[in-house]
Amino acid sequence: MALCRCGCGLDAGVWPKTYTKFGVKKGDPRQFINGHQWKKDQSKLYEVDPNTGCWNWIGNLDNGYARIGKRLAYMLFYVRAKGPKPTGLDLDHVCKNRACVNPDHLEPVTRAENVRRGRSTKLTIEDVAEIRRLFMAGATNVEIARRFNIGTTQASRIKRGESWKAA
Repeated sequence: MALCRCGCGLDAGVWPKTYTKFGVKKGDPRQFINGHQWKKDQSKLYEVDPNTGCWNWIGNLDNGYARIGKRLAYMLFYVRAKGPKPTGLDLDHVCKNRACVNPDHLEPVTRAENVRRGRSTKLTIEDVAEIRRLFMAGATNVEIARRFNIGTTQASRIKRGESWKAA
């Protein structure tokens, strides 16, 4: 029996088959349970920014997001610190730093709210309220689209309540 080297105390088991590229043979003892190698020494996985409190990932990034293999690192840190992510909600980086894995910088929110807070969102809740007020005052889709630098279709969808429903 070989204990997992992350310190969890569980049996890491043996390799189920030979992987020549990793230099292991079927039946050799494993060092870690799948996914546990990241637990070994977390302090070497990120650097703390003293100004923001962000835990900046120093490993692999994919589109700016921290990754451990195919898994999102911030999700693993959140689950370990706070438990399972609430069903149906996204985790939003309130610090706006995709490479941050600090669980205290993650907030469970609806998908719509997460998109609204995104970097590519052009409008704020206040903008949407103003757009709806302008429509009530008789402004056209074209006038609103020009003023807020959005498309006429988007302006119309806001007016009809198809976009920004909760705003």
